[in-house]
Amino acid sequence: MQTTTVSELFTIIDQATLYTKKERKSDYLTALCETAEGLVQDEIKAETIADKLKPLYERFYSQKMTAEDVRRSLQLALLKGMKASPQPNHELTPDTLVLLMGHMVAMLAGKKPFSILDPAVGAANLLTGIMNQSATDEIQAFGVDADPLLIRLAAANANLQQKAVQLFHQDGLKPILADPVDYVVCDLPIGVYPDQETAKIIV
Repeated sequence: MQTTTVSELFTIIDQATLYTKKERKSDYLTALCETAEGLVQDEIKAETIADKLKPLYERFYSQKMTAEDVRRSLQLALLKGMKASPQPNHELTPDTLVLLMGHMVAMLAGKKPFSILDPAVGAANLLTGIMNQSATDEIQAFGVDADPLLIRLAAANANLQQKAVQLFHQDGLKPILADPVDYVVCDLPIGVYPDQETAKIIV
């Protein structure tokens, strides 16, 4: 059976993550974060498993891949990690919504440069998916998230796709230190918002 670029990239990322998970005795998403950061920097932090990770990294960079291939392969790894240890805010935007919102922004923006903000960026699946569908590379992108692991994953995800995204580790309902943008996109997380004072101001 012929493998696609996405499935090959996912296999590489998944194997490297499983080696890291076992070595670090961590959960899958934390290990995935270290794997993605290692691929971005072409650096292996876990010296004890360097002999296992180096061939995987080389295989990853030998692939003829697009930014969308990278996004989809990381999406599969993220889904695996989120299924293994479910948390209220750790939910991925479905591809149907990514494609729909990406199409809408692409239609509105055309070939003109634009700026875009996702105030609950998560691992940047939605934001980078929209950027990949755009007719222009001149995009100022901003992402906000309060979860430290997700913001690290968003940074690694964007960097692996070679997308310039400015990320803020903060509550998306608090003032954001960014200029006004052309588009705001968001797939709101489901769960309890703990800061009732801020919630009263917003409502």
